[in-house]
Amino acid sequence: MDIRIKIHGNPESRDIQQVQEWYDANKSDLNEQTLADFQKLITDMKEFFEPVSISELAQMVSDWDNDSYIKMQTDWFSKTYAQETDPSIIIPAASGLMCDIRYNIQEDRRGTRRTSALELSLRLEELIFQKSSQWNPATIREHIDKVHALSEALASSGYVEKWGMGCR
Repeated sequence: MDIRIKIHGNPESRDIQQVQEWYDANKSDLNEQTLADFQKLITDMKEFFEPVSISELAQMVSDWDNDSYIKMQTDWFSKTYAQETDPSIIIPAASGLMCDIRYNIQEDRRGTRRTSALELSLRLEELIFQKSSQWNPATIREHIDKVHALSEALASSGYVEKWGMGCR
């Protein structure tokens, strides 16, 4: 598939190398504006696909009260999954935490704390996006689990409506 089409329709982190190779091979034929555009594209792709550090997520809600449900769940998530690499484990856990945030964000009335919880939810969304292409289910059960986890993340992000009460 042509890399131009691929990066617009289904970008992956490994595409950065292909774009960089094309750029290096063709930069002598490009004008200044196109050179700048390509440099920006490569920078944007690197930034977009920068891995989310699970161990640092708890810092995003560090100013919340220690007995806050969102803070406790985020601390637990960060400690439990900091070394995990299996997307079939990380994605359901991250979508569950996103759901917890959506349904418990109103427990704190401070706008700054709510903002930090929303930023945390966005980072979890990035994590799920980055890991979802690495999750390759082999059985029907695994496909159902993947669809469920991604659906929960979509609903927790507000892209689709959640039909049940609460999470899971």
